[in-house]
Amino acid sequence: PFDYGLLFIGPPGSGKSMMAQRLPGLLPPLTSQELLETSMVWSVAGLIERGALTRDRPFRSPHHSASMAALTGGGLRAKPGEASLAHNGVLFLDELPEYGAVMAQTHLALLWRVCFEFHRYV
Repeated sequence: PFDYGLLFIGPPGSGKSMMAQRLPGLLPPLTSQELLETSMVWSVAGLIERGALTRDRPFRSPHHSASMAALTGGGLRAKPGEASLAHNGVLFLDELPEYGAVMAQTHLALLWRVCFEFHRYV
């Protein structure tokens, strides 16, 4: 499985976001297992029709103002968050300093835990 983290650093306009958006196309095709996992998560979130399969690796880019529930999942009608929706693909956190130091550390720690647990129990 693809379990790597990347950090793009550079001045505004240098192509960091464009490069990140291209990552899913550079990764190997989804395996049968990854295809089923990804499609199940997206189906639960209501992003694909029941029974359909998504063949593309996910690319998720939540806004820095996204709530913890939006990033990690949950809410009144529990739905997968951005971390789960990016499973087997790319979770792009653009302009990380905009999150604020404490919030960024909290987000990253929780996202790491959620991603680790998701991989562990799926």
